[in-house]
Amino acid sequence: MLTPISIEKEHIRLINLLHFINEQNRWFTIKELSDYLQVADKTVRKYLKLLEDEIPPSWNLLVQKGKGIYLKKPLNESLSFVESKILRKSLNLQICEELVFKKNSMQSLAQKLHLQVGALYPIINQINYDIQSSHLNIKKKPLEISGREQDVRVFMLRLYCNIPNDYWPFPYINKQNITDLINKMEKILNVQMYTYSKHKLCVLFAITISRLLSGNTIDNVSGLILVNKNDDHYKTVASITSELQNSFGVTLHETEISFLALALLLSLGNSITTDSNKTLTSYKKTIMPLAKEITKGIEHKLQLGINYDESFLTYVVLIIKKALDKNFIQYYNYNIKFIRHIKQRHPNTFNTIQECISNLNYTVYSHFDCYEISLLTMHFETQRMLFKNNPKKIYVYTSQGCIHREYISALLEKRYNGLIKIVRNTIINLTNESLQDMEIDIIISNVNLPIKNIPIVQISEFPTERDFHEIKKII
Repeated sequence: MLTPISIEKEHIRLINLLHFINEQNRWFTIKELSDYLQVADKTVRKYLKLLEDEIPPSWNLLVQKGKGIYLKKPLNESLSFVESKILRKSLNLQICEELVFKKNSMQSLAQKLHLQVGALYPIINQINYDIQSSHLNIKKKPLEISGREQDVRVFMLRLYCNIPNDYWPFPYINKQNITDLINKMEKILNVQMYTYSKHKLCVLFAITISRLLSGNTIDNVSGLILVNKNDDHYKTVASITSELQNSFGVTLHETEISFLALALLLSLGNSITTDSNKTLTSYKKTIMPLAKEITKGIEHKLQLGINYDESFLTYVVLIIKKALDKNFIQYYNYNIKFIRHIKQRHPNTFNTIQECISNLNYTVYSHFDCYEISLLTMHFETQRMLFKNNPKKIYVYTSQGCIHREYISALLEKRYNGLIKIVRNTIINLTNESLQDMEIDIIISNVNLPIKNIPIVQISEFPTERDFHEIKKII
């Protein structure tokens, strides 16, 4: 969902309808859908026709008198393709793009969008209200989104990255050129990012390039920490500045390098796939005592009786480090859908951890928000499920990083206790050969993978009851 702004009710209802009829492997009545969406039966039928136009040819939306509605889709295809198509049509998204990347007056923007000026005003006012939570506002002359430059960029990043299926709205910027530069930075740092983290960083680079080309630079030094020039992440970004200038015609000054260095650090922090100990060496010694203090306090409250080894504590260090850094680039990894899911599924653990964090020194707990609390909740719940279940050949591949992958793995082990064994080797670039070497029988993934000869079950970001049903059938 486009979390930083409201989107049209019709788009929201279409997406909600799609997810609702996909959650369970059964027929739904018009009345059920009407009650769920809180609209008339006639409106439900209209939405079903709209949905039929959006789904791929390989899917089938069956509507039969006396039976109801049933969504038939291949196991290896996800809802994200359809959700992405719907969200890209959002008028509010188009308006935000115009306000960030182009120069307009109210009259010229209304003309572009084929609207009357009077119809455009309330939409602009609603967007202005929505973006205040991102510390931004809309200026009328010229008509643009205004605020700290880094906040404007991260706002657009959140818009784009909440559209599934690797949305790339930059026809004038070759994504492969940016990907090559990020691959180069990975080699310098000897790390590998997960697919989603790399895509997100690519989008931020493209937004930064677009803003720099239109003369918008980060000059509020007091609002952005300047990374030490001897820091590995700063030096890594600095090493590609000449290539950025040659390829895109932009010059990165110290504040711009610091901004991208922090984004790089947050991207790596979200999904470390090389040796965590090696990657965290520079700040692990400083943060580990705090990680142990937090873990001890949470264990005292939850009474899980689990042995918290160094591997577990390393991820606590990772979450703390990310919390301390993210205030300089606010909301970089914020995911409201993820937070809601964790709070609803594990309310006691979430509230307990939130209470423990609030008891820390203000200079520490003030950096934590619901996102970090949710990550810690997922991490502790993963240990709880692993502790109570005996792992038993499935490979889980997700786009969201190590903690998310471990969480999904633990959910599956708990659900199919004794029926499956999760293989925990971390491989970013999966091949048929590597999977056969591990004797993998089934792959469970929330992204499309170019793998043949091994069954793939496509799941949602968090498995639905329908996903669990399909997995059970195949195992």
